[in-house]
Amino acid sequence: GMKGYGTDYAKAPNKTLSKITLTSQNKEIGHITEYFDGKRGISESNLYPMYEYTGKALENLKFRADFYGFLDLNEKIEKAEILRKDKFAGEDVYVLLVKPKRADRVTYFISAKTLLVLRGDYVLVIPSSPSVSVNTILVYENYKKVDGILIPFKATGKTPALGGVLIMHVKEVKHNVKIPDKIFRKRVNQPKSG
Repeated sequence: GMKGYGTDYAKAPNKTLSKITLTSQNKEIGHITEYFDGKRGISESNLYPMYEYTGKALENLKFRADFYGFLDLNEKIEKAEILRKDKFAGEDVYVLLVKPKRADRVTYFISAKTLLVLRGDYVLVIPSSPSVSVNTILVYENYKKVDGILIPFKATGKTPALGGVLIMHVKEVKHNVKIPDKIFRKRVNQPKSG
């Protein structure tokens, strides 16, 4: 089977970088890098042509990259409502529907006991097929405190339309690290001079 490892970076107010290396039989078979510099989002890989996010896909990326999340609801959110109380993974949860002003809706399953997000239902664009949007479920587990903040150290992603499951384990989280802005921009390779 295929495995992978990677590193994610985030910088306030809205910059992200995700680098993933894919392996099979202990050999590197591919990479995926997603850049977002606050305005422009690009996904590149040796597995598909470079893709620049536009339209709703770009708005979804902007919404997910927002470092401060829901702290400024009036600017970002058109509507947020608790749909119902339900059960998920054996826990009582509140099902919260969030409709951003410009991005696709997100549904969160929030533990009634701890108020931690146990699940998020998102709409994602497949960079290798930019016209395809798929519903993706992320299940968050194994919360641990890092600098007083509870972080999920395991996330299981399920995309029913594609039949795939991706399990992500976080090894380490570092806060307040100085990160240069330039890493959030796509690098343009310069031709080698002879």
